Amino acid sequence: MKWPDIVQLIQSGDSVSTKFFKNVDDIVSLGQVITAFANTIGGLAIVGIDRANLHFLGSTLTDAQIAALLKDISPSVSVTVSCVEKGDRKIHVLDVQMGGYRPYSYHDVIYTLDESRPWVFRLIEEHLPKSTIVEVAMPSAEVSAVENEIPPSPGISEQIPGLNLNESRLTWRQIEAISYLKQNPTIQNKIYRALYGVSHKTAHLELTDLVNRGEIEQRGMGRSTHYVTVNQ
Repeated sequence: MKWPDIVQLIQSGDSVSTKFFKNVDDIVSLGQVITAFANTIGGLAIVGIDRANLHFLGSTLTDAQIAALLKDISPSVSVTVSCVEKGDRKIHVLDVQMGGYRPYSYHDVIYTLDESRPWVFRLIEEHLPKSTIVEVAMPSAEVSAVENEIPPSPGISEQIPGLNLNESRLTWRQIEAISYLKQNPTIQNKIYRALYGVSHKTAHLELTDLVNRGEIEQRGMGRSTHYVTVNQ
């Protein structure tokens, strides 16, 4: 895999077969995702990219960490690990094959993916005798105190070399926001942040992108800025 392939995946976003990790601060989540891929249709775990905020952070994942992680998955999974370098940074790509000895478990818990909504990466954690669903695509909400709209920083897409935001597909959050507006009269930046756990800047970028695409309309200014369905 080469850098243009990574850029294309970034533009497509998380899906039922692709998951981005900022880094390996939470090695457990990476193990859960690899297990889910093996139990479902296989997929790519990409470490070193902040997909939500379009940041190229780089990966510090080590061979020892990968080996220890895979040792905790039973039975053994087939994973091809590669590095893609860009400038002084690199990312890790873990290509997980759909397993032939399912179910696989990580720390004695079975993980699969919800394939009914491919734009949302939803991890299903199966406990015996209890089942729960863990939303791994949605980080915990961090609601900013800033209420005024902040214009996007010039050249934010340049933080990931070769990324063209105009060619990006809708994120799962944008798709969910359109559905939200079918049941609610308006949505604001602070509501978007609370619902999807993104920064003020990311919420602004994604809502503005929906406006530019003609999916929603912007009303008001400053603190009163809100978004409605088209022709409302």
